[in-house]
Amino acid sequence: MPYSFLTLTPAEKQERRRQLNLSGTIAWFSPIVILLTVYIHGRVLRPLLSQTVPPHFLVQWRRASWILGTKTSFSPELGPLGLQLFGAAYFAWLLVLIFRATGQDYMHLAKAFGHVAVSQLPLSYLLGMKSVWSPVSLATGLSHERLNSWHRLFGRMVHMLAVVHMIMYLNFFVQNGVLAKRIRDWDVLWGLLAFGAFSLLWVLSLPFVRARWYHFVFYRSHVVLSAVVVMALWWHVPYTRVYVGLAGLVWAAGAVVRTWGSSTLVKARYEALEGTELVNVVLEVPRESAFANGGPGQHLYVHADGFGPRTPFTIASVGEEEKGPVTVRLVVRNVGGPQTQWIAHMVKSREVREVRVEGPYGGYGLSLPDMVRRRERGPVLMVAGGVGATYIIPIYIALVKQRRSTAGKDAMVRMVWLVRRFADAAWGVEMLRAVGDDLEHCGVDVYVTRGSVGFDVEMEEQRSPELTKHGVGVHKLGRRPDLEPMIEGFFGVSQSEGGGMPDSGLRLHNPIEVRKRQVAMEEATVFVCGPGSLASDVRDVVGRQVMEEGRQVRWVEEVFGFGGT
Repeated sequence: MPYSFLTLTPAEKQERRRQLNLSGTIAWFSPIVILLTVYIHGRVLRPLLSQTVPPHFLVQWRRASWILGTKTSFSPELGPLGLQLFGAAYFAWLLVLIFRATGQDYMHLAKAFGHVAVSQLPLSYLLGMKSVWSPVSLATGLSHERLNSWHRLFGRMVHMLAVVHMIMYLNFFVQNGVLAKRIRDWDVLWGLLAFGAFSLLWVLSLPFVRARWYHFVFYRSHVVLSAVVVMALWWHVPYTRVYVGLAGLVWAAGAVVRTWGSSTLVKARYEALEGTELVNVVLEVPRESAFANGGPGQHLYVHADGFGPRTPFTIASVGEEEKGPVTVRLVVRNVGGPQTQWIAHMVKSREVREVRVEGPYGGYGLSLPDMVRRRERGPVLMVAGGVGATYIIPIYIALVKQRRSTAGKDAMVRMVWLVRRFADAAWGVEMLRAVGDDLEHCGVDVYVTRGSVGFDVEMEEQRSPELTKHGVGVHKLGRRPDLEPMIEGFFGVSQSEGGGMPDSGLRLHNPIEVRKRQVAMEEATVFVCGPGSLASDVRDVVGRQVMEEGRQVRWVEEVFGFGGT
């Protein structure tokens, strides 16, 4: 049905406005319904279904879930395939709301694109909110890092709707010969400003911009331009101010929470780790602060100078001092950014400075309670690349301590760590040595992928009976190890009776006893933290266990890179 410029009576205009408001209300309310459904499913329905669904259906569900959880090469920054399919379905739903009741009225359709687009701004701002108290995090159980892909996806959808809205209006002005006049009116100017700010947000959030100019371009532009969008839309038209106001409240709440609600001034000292590009950052935090209770897998944002650029650093360890401040340790690699360069400068100056730290953030309170607090016994494999071990090691230590004190001693907890030089792993080896791991099925394998000065001396030290008892094996390969036999060995595939790895030239330290039947029945968890290529390689091998063997795998991935990938 063709659309045309219609001349409407006052009553027809009033009805058009009513229909526009209805479409906007439904579009605004739709995410609330979805979040409530997700919350009820996670808390009530999921436990029931896991007990009543036939096993063969569960195997098919695992395979489908694994496929949906895989990132696509088409647009990896927008999350896994499942998220993109959901985004497509949700976008189709928004289009249904936009086209409903428009008839042949061109202006009704033009207004609907803009009205529905603005109705999604509160959700888009919520998805970008960095707080454990975010309603989206509470409903889904996802930390703000996990929600980054959702935030980018919804931002793209809102921008696409805004593009169509603007094009349709400009076409209307041209067709009616009023472009020169209307382009000078304040309502149009405010709309163009909002559209320009939102378009600039989209350009500056592209992956190559985030990777190269995260602090000075991406981060600061997001803070400023997101406020400009709210201000400009408020003065653009009055009909969408309820949504704009909600978005503004979310923006302000996020700023308050991050600046005052979760940040503290603490003393920091910096120590270079000899022979590496790593820096040991030790923070003295108040005992009563949330930082003193930071858990495995969490991270802090460190502000080098007051309210300057914020960089996330994973908590490597939290001290157990009985009195006074608690020490929180970070291990940082100088990657050339303003924050790490500043830290490198502080190492040379040997100053003890006060810095503002914000957090703690991360998945400890969301993804790890099932494994630590509820004392699950399923096998766990952890793969770390370089400083990704700052995320992996605390989780490994927590699980080993938990399983030492429970009946889960026979469950596998294994860690594989890839480093360029042994010196890059020395700090972590000391932490692992302190654990005193003597569990039969727990252990760590460190693989050195490049040559290292003094490596032979270091290797002799690592061969000491004391370190071997703690379950740490060090292997010099000069290349990345073949991960496939390690992972297959973890799952009990191709292992010989009594343990051991396939004949690949690589063997895990303290081989795991074969427990094929148990591993197949239990949910295995795989943690990966490191470069995207490492995560991709591990997922490919683990995926074959899910697709071919029907294994139940919980996948937890942390990939290097500002703003995610």
